[in-house]
Amino acid sequence: MRNMKKSFFIFIAVLCLLCFGAQGILADEPITNWLEHRSNLEHNAVVDAKLPTSMNNTTLYWATNVAVDSGWSDAPSHPLIIDDTIVFFAGKTIYKLDAVTGEVLASGKISYPSKFNITPPGYGDGLIFAAQNNGRLEAIDYETLQIKWTKQPASGQSNCPVMYRDGYAYTGYWNGPTQQGQYVCIDAANGNTAWVLDHTGGFYWAGSYVGKNYLLIGADDGKGTTVTDDSMTEPCGTFYSVKTGSQSENGKAVVIDKIENIYGDIRCTVCFVPDAEGEGGWAYFTTCGGKFYGVHVKADGTFYRNAEGSLDGNHFFSVDLTQVKGTKKSTSTPVVYNGRAYIGLCGEGQFTADADGHGIGVIDLQSRSLAYHIRSMGCIQTSGLLTTAYEKEDGYAYIYFVENYQPGKIRVIKDKPGQTAPIRVDGVENEYADILFTPFGEQEEYAISSLVCDAYGTMYFKNDSCYVMAVGNAIEKIEVTKAPTKTQYYEGETFDPSGMVVTATYANGLTRDVTKYVTYNTAPLTTKDISIGISFGHQLYKDADDQNNTNDANKTGQKVAELYADPIFITVKDNPAPQVVEMIKDLKGCITEKSVAEVTEAYNKLTEEQKKQVTNYDDLKAAQDIVNAGIPFTDVPADSWYEEAVEFAYFNGLIKGLSDTTFGPDNTTTRAQLVTILYRYADSPKVNGTTPFMDLDAQNGLWYIDAVNWAYQNKIVNGTSDTTFSPDAKVTREQLVTILYRYCKDYLKMGVKERVSISKYSDISKVDPYAMEPFQWAVAKGYITGTSDTTLSPDDSATRAQISMIMMRFAKSL
Repeated sequence: MRNMKKSFFIFIAVLCLLCFGAQGILADEPITNWLEHRSNLEHNAVVDAKLPTSMNNTTLYWATNVAVDSGWSDAPSHPLIIDDTIVFFAGKTIYKLDAVTGEVLASGKISYPSKFNITPPGYGDGLIFAAQNNGRLEAIDYETLQIKWTKQPASGQSNCPVMYRDGYAYTGYWNGPTQQGQYVCIDAANGNTAWVLDHTGGFYWAGSYVGKNYLLIGADDGKGTTVTDDSMTEPCGTFYSVKTGSQSENGKAVVIDKIENIYGDIRCTVCFVPDAEGEGGWAYFTTCGGKFYGVHVKADGTFYRNAEGSLDGNHFFSVDLTQVKGTKKSTSTPVVYNGRAYIGLCGEGQFTADADGHGIGVIDLQSRSLAYHIRSMGCIQTSGLLTTAYEKEDGYAYIYFVENYQPGKIRVIKDKPGQTAPIRVDGVENEYADILFTPFGEQEEYAISSLVCDAYGTMYFKNDSCYVMAVGNAIEKIEVTKAPTKTQYYEGETFDPSGMVVTATYANGLTRDVTKYVTYNTAPLTTKDISIGISFGHQLYKDADDQNNTNDANKTGQKVAELYADPIFITVKDNPAPQVVEMIKDLKGCITEKSVAEVTEAYNKLTEEQKKQVTNYDDLKAAQDIVNAGIPFTDVPADSWYEEAVEFAYFNGLIKGLSDTTFGPDNTTTRAQLVTILYRYADSPKVNGTTPFMDLDAQNGLWYIDAVNWAYQNKIVNGTSDTTFSPDAKVTREQLVTILYRYCKDYLKMGVKERVSISKYSDISKVDPYAMEPFQWAVAKGYITGTSDTTLSPDDSATRAQISMIMMRFAKSL
């Protein structure tokens, strides 16, 4: 696969790459987003973020794979940072990732891929711009990731970054080293073409500086060669200054000025350093002819020239990079700071390892000369990222590059004005630039990528492994800096993090709120839980120095352990909600004013969260409605011994009144009535079959027919003879306890082993043998007591009030 890749790149000519990025901010400004190509409108990636400086304090936080079927050619594009999300393309998909975890927050489809996907998206006014193959440009809404418009303003490969300024998007296309290509200006609102700049050789990896009045862009030389060789006897590349926005001549770009004696293709983005006043400034770029150029531009976009029209030597210069042994070209957008320029260099062979010319070049702008060069194992085709964050500490700027050689290492150098040789970051003397980070395992691959960063010192990049990665300072600890509001819980509740703040501390001393990224126990709590563990696991691995004399032999892929904060101590009490659920269940068949009041009180004491756990609240509400309606009977005195029992019998539908207003508490109960009460208590189950009883008046006694059938078939009652039931006969006390006994034993299949001696009662001899065990059981259970201290009165009839009381005791015990 790698040989195929090499052949393909050679086929299209030796690839030369500019640097990529987004809205970089100058060192004295905070980094919020990274929206432009190389960190700002000037494309000068100078920041004040405390980036890591040593492999020992550098960690890979996450690596998100977005592999597509076409493999490396549709690997992720360079990312942008927009509102704490990482945005990029891969194939025909646009992705939005969480900056801390790498989680895919959203994705959307785009119409076409980019050729090789080696440029970042453009961004402006809420739109993401995708340069796509065959001369297309597409605008996507950042919030929705929906396509707004798709246009085809040109033809050819789309390997130039998209720039945005003042309502217009700019990008270029390439059709071959000797074919005509176009650089275009597009109205960002509708995608209409404002103008086209035609050029033989086209525009490949060429990014423009867009000022208010003019645009600066470099082009291919049109001669079909990309490196210095014996056939290149004279300069032939072009550097343009053209008018911006809607200013055009019949749809063509208005060329303000141009330089046509540039050596080699310009395949980088123009870095611009403004003058102290006005709209002028210095433009810096590199070429595939092995040159570094500086061009002073006037406020009107013209170049400084002498009286004869030649370029003024005070305002135009070049530095020969081929003076470095083996160096052939540079495609790196310069990073300019403090009178120095930093660029990546490529030696012979794009994929040749350890070639002499591979490395980082430092240009002294005052002397207009190469200050020094330091080698890298692979060529560095992309661009640098510079931080000034440590100047006050040690006087140095730190500059970072990614090399395009497997595994795709990030390298770092430190430099200051006047320096003429490399100074080691890690203190180990050798000829290679220090390694900051090495992708490991599945992440190892060639890397055509520049770094972008955020305010915390996290750097984001991609490589041909189809991973997007986040590398930054090691996170040394996490702490709960603000306790959660709630620490008292009931069993069954889950931990509530409301009010909690968890802070991560980086090796660079910065802190970050990571509350929404931590993990903790989410299972229902039990009374055994006394604390909650808080952990943060969004760190993968790092490099480790093996103390060898060459830092290219460092150990990679050293796993980073999950971090834990001190536990949060909690108290978990028994949860009353399940108890209330059971109390409501127990109301079924046991509704009284007192019992409903007790359950209602218990429910009202619950927290709102606990009340949500009471899934049968509707049953309590229904019971409350029944109780609130009251009993209609005028013959049930308040506070009588049987008032609650009558309420129970009436509220639960066991006994109806003799009329709408009378209950008849002293009236005796018939056998038919008792069986019907028990049948209703059993929820009136469906009845099948018949009985042998001939004295059941089916015509005039329909109200008890089903009840008697049910009781007989379930062995709860026998007849008074083989063919008679005697429905109107009064129920005796011994018949009552026997029927309840059989109901529990034969129908509910409950144990009925409880017994108590009834020998103290003087009329025990009157108890029929069949009722002896039921009496002993009923007295033991408290369902029935003697009519006096010494009498059971087994033959006495039971009144409606007594039946109500016994049924209430019976129901409550169940």
